[in-house]
Amino acid sequence: MVDYPKKLEELRNLLVHQLISSKFDIDFWVPQGSNFIIADISRCDVNEKYLIDEHGNKRTKDYAFSLQLLYEEGVSVIPCSPFYDESNPDK
Repeated sequence: MVDYPKKLEELRNLLVHQLISSKFDIDFWVPQGSNFIIADISRCDVNEKYLIDEHGNKRTKDYAFSLQLLYEEGVSVIPCSPFYDESNPDK
């Protein structure tokens, strides 16, 4: 029988180790009961080519950084900005 909580904890710990040893200058918060890790990328540089979409619209930094990670590092992440409304900080 698989001990799922233990397996998930091992996978989370692997992800944490990879974040610690990555080349990116990030802070992050280790969750107690999830594999979703929220990272602060404010000190990370984002290549200009990812900040503007093909229609000339500006992307949020987290969205642009997620594209940069995907195309340059082969790492897929979920940006947080689609989950909140930047125009209304009370939402």
